Amino acid sequence: MERVTCSSTCPRSVFSTLLTLNHPVKCDLKECHITSCVEGSITRTTAIITTDPGNEFNIQTLVNDSPGLWEALQGLNIIILSPGNEDEHYDVIHKEMFSQFLSSLTHLKTLSIEMIPSFQSININDLSLILSSPSIQIIHIMIVV
Repeated sequence: MERVTCSSTCPRSVFSTLLTLNHPVKCDLKECHITSCVEGSITRTTAIITTDPGNEFNIQTLVNDSPGLWEALQGLNIIILSPGNEDEHYDVIHKEMFSQFLSSLTHLKTLSIEMIPSFQSININDLSLILSSPSIQIIHIMIVV
């Protein structure tokens, strides 16, 4: 989708369908204005989204996240979520909507977040992961340097 303006229900329908397919799929969002039903946004979002069998959902090259994007992804049957990759990173601007999105993933088993290379070189003595949702249970944390 390129330079499309739509409500969050349109990409939600697309993402929901992608998660049911038995083969990998790539979806490019290029400067899409995805409006939120809850929170307004004038952000044009660009992202590369891929899905794999087993409800794996990968978000790469995210530029200008929007409340509409996080709203479109809320509650989907995502089992494995990988936002970003080792070569690229992004900042989540709409942190509250991103947090609501993560909290809504009741089937999520694996969340894979890669750290940016410059962050890896920092000497960290203590790392805290704070979860405010009782529905999320941490089974295993692995830090690879």
